Amino acid sequence: MLPEFNLAPELVTGGVVMWTIMLLALVCYGLLFEAIYCRYHQINSQWVTSWLTPLQVLISSLPLLGLLGTIIGLLDTFSALGHNPGVSISDGIGKAMLTTQAGLLMSIPAMVILWKLQEQEQELTLAPTFESAQGCGSVSQGIPEQGSELDDFVNHNSSQTTKQSRDTKRHAGSKNAA
Repeated sequence: MLPEFNLAPELVTGGVVMWTIMLLALVCYGLLFEAIYCRYHQINSQWVTSWLTPLQVLISSLPLLGLLGTIIGLLDTFSALGHNPGVSISDGIGKAMLTTQAGLLMSIPAMVILWKLQEQEQELTLAPTFESAQGCGSVSQGIPEQGSELDDFVNHNSSQTTKQSRDTKRHAGSKNAA
C-alpha cells in the first residue's frame, strides 16, 4: 500500500509549471546562498564571478514560467467554459494567476540578492585599480576619496598640460605673424 501525501492544493492546482517554478527556485536559491557563503569567506571568487550571469538568466525565467502557467490555466478555464457554460470563470482565473504569483514571489527576492552580489563583484574589481594607482599594496583602503593625493596629482598634471598647449598655440601664432 502506498503512503498518502498531503500536498498543498496550490501545488496540485498549478500543475507541472508550479513544480518547475519551485524546483528552479530551489536551484537558484541554493546557488545564491553558496555564492554568498563563498563571498563572505573569500573563497572561490572565480566560481562566483562565473555564475553571476547564468544566475541572472535562471532567476529571470521564474516570472516567465509563472506567465506560462497562467496562460495554460486560462486556456483550461476557457475550455471548461466552452464545454459547460454554467461554470464560473472567476475560480478558474484565480487558479491560473497562482503560477504568476509564485514566479514573482520566487524571483523578486532572488533578484535583490543577485543585485547585491553583482554590486560587491564590481567593488572588488574596481578597488585594486585605484589602489595600484595610489601605489598602495593594501586592499583594505579601498577607493580614494576626493582631495586625495591621486586627485591632486591629476589636477596638477591637467593644469600643466593646459598651460603648455596655450603656450604652444601662442608660440605658433607669433611665428605665423612674422
